Amino acid sequence: MHGTGEKCYLGIPIPENETLRIDALKRYDILDTPPDAAFDRITRIAAAYLNVPIALVSLVDETRQWFKSHHGLEVTETPRDIAFCAHAIMGDAVMVVPDATGDPRFADNPLVTGEPGVRFYAGAPLRTRDGFNLGTLCAIDRVPGNLTGEQLGILDDLACLIIDELELRIAGKRAMEGAVRSARAEEALREAHEQTRAIVDNVIDGIIAIRADGTIETFNAAAENLFGYAREEVIGNNVKMLMPEPVAVEHDRYIQNYVDTGEARIIGIGREVEGMRKDGAPFP
Repeated sequence: MHGTGEKCYLGIPIPENETLRIDALKRYDILDTPPDAAFDRITRIAAAYLNVPIALVSLVDETRQWFKSHHGLEVTETPRDIAFCAHAIMGDAVMVVPDATGDPRFADNPLVTGEPGVRFYAGAPLRTRDGFNLGTLCAIDRVPGNLTGEQLGILDDLACLIIDELELRIAGKRAMEGAVRSARAEEALREAHEQTRAIVDNVIDGIIAIRADGTIETFNAAAENLFGYAREEVIGNNVKMLMPEPVAVEHDRYIQNYVDTGEARIIGIGREVEGMRKDGAPFP
């Protein structure tokens, strides 16, 4: 983790990176969200594999521990100052309390002296990829207990799965936001194209736009009237179809020179040439 310390507030240790840790927690936008089957499956697996009645996905904010999943426990949060998890987030290893009544940190804790009567606790920190402990995946029993090395590893692996799930969700949210922005940009571009086309189609002058290879890309309504072609008949064809010889051949040469050298010469310079209507009749 990013440097933890033993500062205390309300009798509980506070990580030295607490402000950054809270910011990291809030970035996931998970607090106070509805129950979720993905997290509930993990707590069920933890409870079954470790043979405990209670398993929790606990997230520790400024004043409380809030349970994203709470298998075997009805409450959804407790104050931070009595939370075992507030101690577990201080380190990177699974914190195990074999018997809370014999641990001076927890012997007089209301979660021990009252409901749910905690005796055994094991909490695996939920470590983000940038090293912040958001909370824990914890296993709780009402009788003293302990875990084998294999069980400790499984609890830690399940905690990693929770972080993976959170990362997938935040990545999905960003992708969705990006898709929405992209869709909005595409819609704005489409509207702009439609507006441009409407303007081009309603001017009295014939307007033809071509690509670098000479193929026709735009052919407005005035051009249709002028040349006698429907737009669909000319789009994608070379513009020389609208010119009589020898202008057509010269136009090909002008375009090729522009593509090869970048020199405009005739391209882009106003000039008068003959056009040719669909019926073959030339006009100035």
